[in-house]
Amino acid sequence: MSNSVAKRFGGTITMGCDPLLAQPRMFADNLLYFSHGRSAMIWLIQNAGPFASAAICAYTWPEIPRMAGRYGLKVGFFDFGQENIDGVIESLPGKCLVIVPVFYGFKPWIDYQAVAKKYQGKAVVLLDAAQTAFGFEDYPLPQGGAVLSCPHKATALNDGAVLAVDGLSVEVKCRQQALMPAEEFRRIKAEGRRLLASGDDQIEQEGLKLIVQLEETWVSDPPQRMSDLSQQELALLDPLAHARIRRENYLCLKQELGKYLPSVTLPMGVPFAYAALTDDRSRILKELYKRRVFATALWPGAIYEANLHPRAAAHAQRLIALPIDQRYNTRDMEQMAEIVTAVL
Repeated sequence: MSNSVAKRFGGTITMGCDPLLAQPRMFADNLLYFSHGRSAMIWLIQNAGPFASAAICAYTWPEIPRMAGRYGLKVGFFDFGQENIDGVIESLPGKCLVIVPVFYGFKPWIDYQAVAKKYQGKAVVLLDAAQTAFGFEDYPLPQGGAVLSCPHKATALNDGAVLAVDGLSVEVKCRQQALMPAEEFRRIKAEGRRLLASGDDQIEQEGLKLIVQLEETWVSDPPQRMSDLSQQELALLDPLAHARIRRENYLCLKQELGKYLPSVTLPMGVPFAYAALTDDRSRILKELYKRRVFATALWPGAIYEANLHPRAAAHAQRLIALPIDQRYNTRDMEQMAEIVTAVL
């Protein structure tokens, strides 16, 4: 007997929801395809250096600064929203990897191209648009640097991160293409998505557990490339429809919730979620989960010093993110907003 449950908002994106093109499209020649974001970052550290240090936003997934430390880089932090990061870069030794965030698909607050030009020879700028599907073509390349996006996070692709590289040589591209494809990653992720689509609460939990364990523990070194199937599927995704749906859903939710739960204010690109700050996060999340609204509190374990990085601290302690992805339409957003409003 099936334990059928109510509509689910949020969680891993289910299969079959992405808008598709009639024919696959061609991509630029300066792209490298990896299994996921950590593989791409590790490859960059290993191939664009040697690096002695990294400048990283204090509000980010804590695995990023830890990973930099494991590869021998001295890490310096700047605050969320901090526009001038010159002091951080100049305080760090040797060649520096500067990771500029594209927060939740909003446009970056740092003029990353100016940073790349100013510190040419001292720094390599990586625009970290991991929470976007097509940031690798939405954002101009920094001089001598790269742009990272992770379509597997924002679509139903079962693996895939894309790194656009300035000045990519044919030799380097051929060497990267010889990496092992992430077939096992793709297979496990696909199984998790299948379980999540069951409509059975217990089976959904099994799928979620499978995906979380995969993404938290997957070994990224040596880096792996995107599976052939996911690369073929990426070429069929419709980026314009993808962006339109997400923007429409975000703006609808902003209209419905703006006076109760205002969104973080940054210029909009292609939003990953509706992000807001609240002083009652734990209670709100608990109540939303009961109603199958799986909002997210990202990076509560972010590495920061509250006195030096007050905005990072505020986001790590107070941010809540609501889903606005392509599974949903504006009617769904209105329905979800009613649920959220009821628990505020």
